Amino acid sequence: MMISSSEKLSLKLVSMAIYARILQENSISLWGLSSRERLERMLDKAGVTTLQEGEQSLSENDMVLLLRGDFLYDQRIIVNIIETEGAVLEYNGSQGTQPVAAYLSSQSADQLEKILCGEVVEEYPAGLRRETPETLVPAYLKQLRKIDPPYLFPITEQNRRRLEKRLFSGSYKGVTDLVTKWLWPKPAQWVVGYCSRHGIVPNHVTSLSLILSIMALFQFYYGAYAWGLLSAWLMTFLDTVDGKLARVTVNYSSFGNIFDHGIDLIFPPLWYFAWGFSLQSTHPEIMALPLNLLIWITFIGYVVGRLCEGF
Repeated sequence: MMISSSEKLSLKLVSMAIYARILQENSISLWGLSSRERLERMLDKAGVTTLQEGEQSLSENDMVLLLRGDFLYDQRIIVNIIETEGAVLEYNGSQGTQPVAAYLSSQSADQLEKILCGEVVEEYPAGLRRETPETLVPAYLKQLRKIDPPYLFPITEQNRRRLEKRLFSGSYKGVTDLVTKWLWPKPAQWVVGYCSRHGIVPNHVTSLSLILSIMALFQFYYGAYAWGLLSAWLMTFLDTVDGKLARVTVNYSSFGNIFDHGIDLIFPPLWYFAWGFSLQSTHPEIMALPLNLLIWITFIGYVVGRLCEGF
């Protein structure tokens, strides 16, 4: 039986203890999260839940993930570096190349920590190898269906807005509809910023989307078409907001994903059917085709459209 890469990683995590150290934090927040809060959430998503604090002693079999807290990491870097024992991640910037993260045995961790923090300038311990974001992570992002090279940036007050914009734009799918691509981004960015500053989490937004979806269904059925369209368009806008909010705040989950996409998949065809039943009941003379046939045409077209978008 074949074992997937995720299963291999799970077995690896069980067989050894992995401790994370966050070094050189700063106070600059991105989308409402400090560098430590963001890294802790990213580590939790990657299955690393133990932070090494103070002088906690480790065994020689334990592994340590060193992370400079003054850098913004692509989530894929965190996931892939803990699959690459002996990796030292380097950032190539205007001031030259510098190490910013490493995954290595506990025996070499203290020495490399001093190198990462700039306390000493010396060669890496034996057995370590240099990596870059591009060598660690493939450019194609399957979940969002697009080519998206991994990023790694220093966090400074001067580039804070640019980093927030990069996080937001990076959360968009490569294949999407025209309204989502061209109309929603700017207002969605404003709403995501408001939510992140006021403690509103993605599932709160998705719950409001569910309420609007149900409202639109009944409004279409009872002939309140303008109100139904307003509710439906607001729902599609919030559908953009909840996903972006989840990604920029690293606050996504399997339940949230099912909750969000379940609403996306189920309600649009129900709206069409409710509108058709309403017209059949109140204005049968304008129905050019039988309602049953229209429902089938609409359903098949909806499924084909979803398949073209990657479902």
